[in-house]
Amino acid sequence: MLDNKLTGSRQYTLPNGGKIRVNAAVKYNDESNQGLIVGVTVANLDSTKQAFESLFIDSSAYVEVVFIDNDEFALLKPVRIPLNVQQGQRENVSYRKKFGQTTSDVVAVVMQARLPIQSVREYQQIARLEIAFKPN
Repeated sequence: MLDNKLTGSRQYTLPNGGKIRVNAAVKYNDESNQGLIVGVTVANLDSTKQAFESLFIDSSAYVEVVFIDNDEFALLKPVRIPLNVQQGQRENVSYRKKFGQTTSDVVAVVMQARLPIQSVREYQQIARLEIAFKPN
């Protein structure tokens, strides 16, 4: 049961009209004291290069991942990952760019965080992930 990977995906329209897709995946890691590995990918679907990159430089936007069971109850503590690289690195979030045809064409940013959990039993009851994107 602890080998399962939970995933979720959602598309958002930015205030400037551009579109992004947020994908999240969570795995349990029993090899360390930090029980969860949370991966979030923010992909540029239809946004200008400048608007997309500014999400990771000049913003206070963040992605929140909530763990939901079959009865629609939220389990564990929600994970809040800042898109701002400087802020996220202070919180031990790692960031990696995905490029398109050239290195100036950033098509997505992958973020990864490792977090402790208090209850393995609650983790086992998670049925799905709910993803929220909170712009500035």
